[in-house]
Amino acid sequence: MLDGRHIFSGIDKDLGHIDRLLVLVWDLVERQWQAALGSLPAGEQIVAANTASRETSINDLGREIERSTTRFLALRQPMADDLRFIIAALRISIDLERVGDYAANISKRAAIACVTPGNACVHSVPRMAQMVLEMLRKLQQDYVSRQLSLSEGVIEMDKEVNALYEQVFAEVRAQMAQDPAMIETCTELLFIARNIERAGDHAKNIARHLYLLFSGSPYPDDAPDGGKHD
Repeated sequence: MLDGRHIFSGIDKDLGHIDRLLVLVWDLVERQWQAALGSLPAGEQIVAANTASRETSINDLGREIERSTTRFLALRQPMADDLRFIIAALRISIDLERVGDYAANISKRAAIACVTPGNACVHSVPRMAQMVLEMLRKLQQDYVSRQLSLSEGVIEMDKEVNALYEQVFAEVRAQMAQDPAMIETCTELLFIARNIERAGDHAKNIARHLYLLFSGSPYPDDAPDGGKHD
């Protein structure tokens, strides 16, 4: 698996191509998430054109990964490590695309649900988004280094993101009850928080994919909902 030791050099070339595509998607999704995080405090759709452009690039790369992995499966009939890598690459790509979609949605909604000192969750929502960005970075670091030093911690971080989401949900509902004029803003804020929470779930999925890829075994407490998608 990506060790350059196959008898046929074409196999190494194909695997390397898929590997590079996946890293490119990862980089774009992280940049997309940084833009989403940056849009929250100001309540502005910053660099909206760049966000749309990155979303298109992420989707295009995702389709190329799907084509490349499908072609590899059909022509190379991989086994063992190579098969595990191809399956992991496809699954990770799908999860990364979803994270990118959530980031784009957050940037679009941020103009309405500006996180300012007058709003509930002025700290909690950006903190949730920052945690997801850290999760993505840790996961990519493990993927590039071909080890599992940080991925298991990402699964624990997702629990913190979920707890923050429950806190945000309660705080925003309370603010809506106290000030009906804030209902539209608060509704958008709830959508943003939900997008962040779901992105955290997909980051957790990626951690599980990496665990299987590098250990050869499913994550110890893997559950049926471990691979859920929206």
